[in-house]
Amino acid sequence: MDQSDSNTTATKQEAVDVNIDSNGRLVFPYKKGKPAFVRNVISTSPGTPFPVELQSFGAEVKDDGILLKWTTATEVNNYGFEIYRAINVDTQQNYFQLGFVQGYGNSNSPKNYEFLDKGPPAANLIYRLKQIDTDGSYEFYDKTIHIDNSVTAITETNPGIKFSLAQNYPNPFNPATTIKYMVPSNPESNKQYVILSIYDVLGNELSKLVDEEKSAGVYEANFNSANLASGIYYYKLKIGGFVSVKKMVVLK
Repeated sequence: MDQSDSNTTATKQEAVDVNIDSNGRLVFPYKKGKPAFVRNVISTSPGTPFPVELQSFGAEVKDDGILLKWTTATEVNNYGFEIYRAINVDTQQNYFQLGFVQGYGNSNSPKNYEFLDKGPPAANLIYRLKQIDTDGSYEFYDKTIHIDNSVTAITETNPGIKFSLAQNYPNPFNPATTIKYMVPSNPESNKQYVILSIYDVLGNELSKLVDEEKSAGVYEANFNSANLASGIYYYKLKIGGFVSVKKMVVLK
């Protein structure tokens, strides 16, 4: 039987493009009496891509710095992230850029990122992220991280008694820098013997900043590198059986 003789007549469908407006709504072209199927979905606002959704943002204090970690839930046109740090002094927050981490571009699955802030200053620090699209547009995330790096705990030899040595500030430096450390309370004595020394890369002692008994508390020692060449040096804190060593850089 010919199709023309059939009681059922097939209706030819037309392929159409479906648009997404700036509010995320589907916009169908209307043609009276012509059924259609979706051929493509087109964004009518290419200058405003879907956001790069920040899922989490945190930090860990490490021996060599502060490790920032963040995760995105989804990404569209993500060029990458700029990392910024500020020192919170009297509520005045002046951010400056620390580095850049390349983004994944487009992704519908979680992506993890890390950035190590090496040798941060001994201060109250604030971190934030700037997300940059491939077209150059950007935004700062509202979420920030606050880290008190004024005194960083290194180890503890007895329960409840912490010995601390902070990273020198500024670092790199020329010619002067400050080293902050903490002497814990000692139930057996009011004071403990403290030695803080400076060494070169060969292990030669160049200067002894502290060599005396001290009561429990937080202390600062100033070091001047006027007689030293540019390079890497080390400072060592010894309190009883506790020893901690950190690196610093003279840059002239």
